[in-house]
Amino acid sequence: MNLIDENLWPECLLTFLKVIKKSDLDKSILDCGAGGRRPPLAFFKQLNFETYGIDISQKSLELAKRYENDKNIILNIQYGDMRDLPFDDSSISFIYTQNSLCHISKKDHSIVINEINRVLKVGGYCLVDFMSAESSYCTEDQMGEIVGDNEYRMKDGDYHSFFVDNEPDNYFCNMNIFRVDKIITYLKNEQDPVRHVRYYYYAQKR
Repeated sequence: MNLIDENLWPECLLTFLKVIKKSDLDKSILDCGAGGRRPPLAFFKQLNFETYGIDISQKSLELAKRYENDKNIILNIQYGDMRDLPFDDSSISFIYTQNSLCHISKKDHSIVINEINRVLKVGGYCLVDFMSAESSYCTEDQMGEIVGDNEYRMKDGDYHSFFVDNEPDNYFCNMNIFRVDKIITYLKNEQDPVRHVRYYYYAQKR
């Protein structure tokens, strides 16, 4: 399999790649929530980036390790919590997180982005995505107990956080937001289509 095949990877990561390829910083990149059957870090590894990843799920870490073994690559994915990144200040050039933050509280969103800002080098770039409250499943029936504004807690204690337009802007202190994409997709099911809406924030550390 050609890991660089652009058809294999999310559009947001291809956009992020176009941005960071123009940077003069060293090619170090961190994925927060890096585990799973097909770790996106493999895409950057094949492009000669120095890759690092963390994940809090042991199952996701095991799947990522299996992928590494199958492809004979080393992605440097380890156990870690996005709220306390195991990296030194100003040590990584590029950081992204995709499909992970939606499972934590809005308060913890702020903690995570502060950690991303801490670890990023000056002039480094990050990509962070947020779930939109315009998603059709942003309801108490589907998400659980309401604990805040478009914020829910399920019976297992897992959070689901949703945002409205421009709401995440305040998280990016000491960063310049230079691009925000709002992507709407529809997933078919047996009844009504599921509307899935996300914001993708691209920012640079000052």
